[in-house]
Amino acid sequence: MHKTSQDHSGIEGELVVNLLDKQEYPSNIGHVAAVSDRQILVLRRDWHELTHFRLDVLEMADCRAIEYREQRVWYRILLGYACLFAAVALLVLLVAGDGELSAQAAPAVIALVALVSFGVRFVTSTRRHVICFDMPDEMLDWRSPAIDFKLKSEAASAVREQARNRGILRQV
Repeated sequence: MHKTSQDHSGIEGELVVNLLDKQEYPSNIGHVAAVSDRQILVLRRDWHELTHFRLDVLEMADCRAIEYREQRVWYRILLGYACLFAAVALLVLLVAGDGELSAQAAPAVIALVALVSFGVRFVTSTRRHVICFDMPDEMLDWRSPAIDFKLKSEAASAVREQARNRGILRQV
């Protein structure tokens, strides 16, 4: 009584979680796309297809361990602080100018607002989920986007629970 997933052709068993949406496929080639209780769906590069990727199915029974960890994305922190520093520098230039904000200063004000918003967004979204699947011939992984840490928490939790039930979870 195994269900076949309707979302991913070729994967058998009861679907545990879709880690990637179909629109995320092109930017995640080489990563795990979905996990069922019996199989793992992996995106592979395929130069002969129009989509440049194919879906490979691996058996969950071959998986020796699943490792979960949260990771800080340090480049986002540095980029965020760089944006905030640039915003402060732009603000100083605007204030130290002629003291009046004219129509000519409008692009600088827009740039200031954009730098502050990007800086705050980058500094506050710095964690991501990382799940590694230890297969016999390779190490597969899935990394959530840092901006989607909270949205992907349920998916990461489902994979951890599946690994815990199978006795192959490694928490780092």
